[in-house]
Amino acid sequence: MDDRYLDELRNLAINARALSQPTLRRLQRGKVLLGIKRIPKSTKNASVEPVEEDEMEMTTCLLKAEDIVIADDNVALQYFGEKLFTAPQEDILEGKTTYLSE
Repeated sequence: MDDRYLDELRNLAINARALSQPTLRRLQRGKVLLGIKRIPKSTKNASVEPVEEDEMEMTTCLLKAEDIVIADDNVALQYFGEKLFTAPQEDILEGKTTYLSE
């Protein structure tokens, strides 16, 4: 995950009130938000048990806000994390993901 891009997203989130309406509309339509998907490092020993965090790799993708979920339940994330793109777990970015998907 590129920390510079996350820094820019944080900066946009902090200064969101200063963005013009046309810019906000373009952000809402564009793939500008970082989505994170948890993928198991190994497919062997597949079971219905949740996969531990140290057994996962993270992949990132730029997505529209509507394609990203906010993971507020860690147990559900353990079970379904490999099927979902989630927002970075930072309050400022999660809030803007919700804001842009409205």
